[in-house]
Amino acid sequence: MNRKINVAFVGVGEFITGNHLPNIKETPEKFNVRWLCDLNKETLLDRIGKYAPQYSTNNINDVTADPEVDLIIIGTRQYLRLELIRKCAEAGKNIFVEKPMSLSTSESIEIIKTVRKSGVRLQVGYNRRFAPAVVKAKKLLDKIRKESSHPAMINYRAVDESYLWPDWAFSESHGGKVFHEGCHFYDLACFLMNSFPVSIYVAGEIKDNQISTLKFSDGSIFSIINSGEGCASYPKERMEVFCGWNTIIMENFIELLHIKQDGCSKDVFPLFREKGKRTDKIITPSTFNRLALKWRKNISDEEFRRRYYYGSLPMVNKGHLAQFEFIAEALENNKPFTCNEIDGANATYLCEKGIESIRTGKAIGLNRDFLKKIS
Repeated sequence: MNRKINVAFVGVGEFITGNHLPNIKETPEKFNVRWLCDLNKETLLDRIGKYAPQYSTNNINDVTADPEVDLIIIGTRQYLRLELIRKCAEAGKNIFVEKPMSLSTSESIEIIKTVRKSGVRLQVGYNRRFAPAVVKAKKLLDKIRKESSHPAMINYRAVDESYLWPDWAFSESHGGKVFHEGCHFYDLACFLMNSFPVSIYVAGEIKDNQISTLKFSDGSIFSIINSGEGCASYPKERMEVFCGWNTIIMENFIELLHIKQDGCSKDVFPLFREKGKRTDKIITPSTFNRLALKWRKNISDEEFRRRYYYGSLPMVNKGHLAQFEFIAEALENNKPFTCNEIDGANATYLCEKGIESIRTGKAIGLNRDFLKKIS
């Protein structure tokens, strides 16, 4: 492909407008915003004014009929994604779909079959795989595990403030925060461990506040705290890895410590956005804490009404842009996408089994027999 990648957005709500739209628009050397599509006319008009696409529509058929479209980004609510993926795949369009890809394993099977039959490529928005701090942490962990036979003990904290979230994110009919956020960390566990867990146990409620324990065949354990009981003035995410007498600590994607028996090293990663604008500013975790506190104290009534904070929120680099850079490279060089429909199905399966664990109060064995149904 010797030209810019023509991108169509289907669903341009607040998350897409706060992340993928500006990231694509601000990378004009690789991408062109060809279409914006949304059923909400008021929302669509607002996005047209801000991002100046070549075309806009309320009808996805206009998008899929355009032979110049190279990639369709699906950012609608979860329950709409299966049918949209089908439409895009049958039209021969490559797809990026926000997480979770599906709300059940049966949906996952249908998506996998549809994508493979059509021959298109699909990537799921598990962006943390692409965050620079996570990429470096994985390299360190891979090296440690290669040099020793020790299991890894990993604790991942993802605690934010549920008061600031929209109500639909907690809907049990759509999997609550097990699906809405937990899917991210289940995927991350598989990615970091290069394998799939053998069991899952989740304590808590479906709508919010869960502690998940994933056990792997080599004895490794990945524990996840996923909760809305914190305060947005404090950083949301932290990872601690213990393996082979090494400790790796990732502090909110801006600092990575590697402590071993003969010393300690530190990597730092720049802030990604400040007041809505891209930045390469290097800051310490304590400086980020001060920025977050200032931001939280000054959230406007309009921001809270819309549940849209991206214009003022200090944003760390969680890999939202990098995942599209990988897609661009794949399209330019005719390579597979990196986080595909099987990865999406794995995360959905773990969410389903996590909910089963909550309801039964038991650890659930995992086997992925559903993959046998894919011909």
